[in-house]
Amino acid sequence: MQKIAGYLLFTAFIIIFQSCSGAPPEIQGVNWQKIYRVEGNTAVFDKLSLFVNVYDEDGEGDIESLYLISDTDEIFWKLTEQEWNRKSIDTRLWIGSNGLKSADGMPPPEGKYRIIAVDKGGDRNTKEIYIPACTNRKSLPSLAVSSTEVAVTSSYRENYLYLKNTEGAILKIITITPGTTAMDLVTKDIKGSLTSITLYSFDSTESCGYQLTVPVP
Repeated sequence: MQKIAGYLLFTAFIIIFQSCSGAPPEIQGVNWQKIYRVEGNTAVFDKLSLFVNVYDEDGEGDIESLYLISDTDEIFWKLTEQEWNRKSIDTRLWIGSNGLKSADGMPPPEGKYRIIAVDKGGDRNTKEIYIPACTNRKSLPSLAVSSTEVAVTSSYRENYLYLKNTEGAILKIITITPGTTAMDLVTKDIKGSLTSITLYSFDSTESCGYQLTVPVP
């Protein structure tokens, strides 16, 4: 009986050990952008978008927290599964947030940052990134909305429209070409009451994006 009990205990230990490898999570990619809000002829910093492609041998549920740290400026952001958003792109897990803000409302200072992914066993992996200052030399994008058309002016390569309802929930996202587009085409197949449209413009090679929101008449 003792041999059987000992064997069962040992087998359970092996199963537990194998199911929890103790290997640290792997940071396989980082995508970030400073997002500015366009107000007239001025761009005001709004938030930082940060998403990290993380792989963990013990499964994505083993990832406990994510940090963005500037040692030079002594500031940091922490995300847990209660705060982060999850995206699956080509079976790869990306976690992060579109709404990281600083206490003083200023953009993250230019410089080196550490990204740290920590799993529930305390194992961690670190990746260093450099966040430069924005050096936008293009005109800010503009958006005009009427009951019949949407007019976009932008010199950026990537332009998207986010159609939202009263609560700010996104009803539809479309790629838009600068110029004038009929409202019927923009709102095709949406479900719900459209109350505002947000234009988001950026170049994939740049560190900054620009957005502005206009109410729908």
